[in-house]
Amino acid sequence: MAAPWREPLGAGRSRRRAAVPAARRALPPGPGTEAPHPALDAVGEALREGRDPGPAAHEAGSALAREGWPLEQALDALHGLHGSLVGGDPCWTAVRALGAGWGDTVLSLVGGTSCEDPLTGLAGAAHLRTRVRELFRAGPPVVAAHALLVVEDVLDDRAGDGLPAALRRAHLGQQVRTVVPGDAVVADLGPRLVVLVARDERLHRRAALLQRLVVPAPRTWVEGLPPDADGAAALLCDLTLA
Repeated sequence: MAAPWREPLGAGRSRRRAAVPAARRALPPGPGTEAPHPALDAVGEALREGRDPGPAAHEAGSALAREGWPLEQALDALHGLHGSLVGGDPCWTAVRALGAGWGDTVLSLVGGTSCEDPLTGLAGAAHLRTRVRELFRAGPPVVAAHALLVVEDVLDDRAGDGLPAALRRAHLGQQVRTVVPGDAVVADLGPRLVVLVARDERLHRRAALLQRLVVPAPRTWVEGLPPDADGAAALLCDLTLA
């Protein structure tokens, strides 16, 4: 049975884990300006010997992430190396493996440590909980003036975990930002995005507009905040579950 404060516009649950990148250093030189990074040596060896470059590319992505390379720069380096040794674009196996190695490493480096994920630009669960607690300290009228807009990506199960899903959520978060006020907290709670927003007569229209903007339309509904802080904490916990 739905909680009494729920105002459904849709329904559904999906699954996802958060992904965030490592802190950046100064950008390395672009492809072609110097010898390939040593992390790519094994990739080059595999290419020269006609072997599958995937395993070496995965390790290279991980090594570059540990050094603070942005994913775009790491992919550029792979592209430059492949072009110089074989010609043309690198195969999808190598590109996917490098991206996966980079994503896995940044997850282990800073996952859950920031109030905002640099990769997705979305607030973390801890930041959302803190903002909700602040509302309850301000009193019942302030709590009643706010609600949670819940947005669930219908492609999330097919996107899977890690970097591809994180990039899609980043795009979805950008779309959410176009329909909610600038001071709204847009948080990534794992299987779904949750927006802490002031309640007004346009709230449901904003949700409907979001469903028209995103293809395929996300599952979207509004949750009213429970009457006490413990209930709100339980609601946020429920929204993190698949």
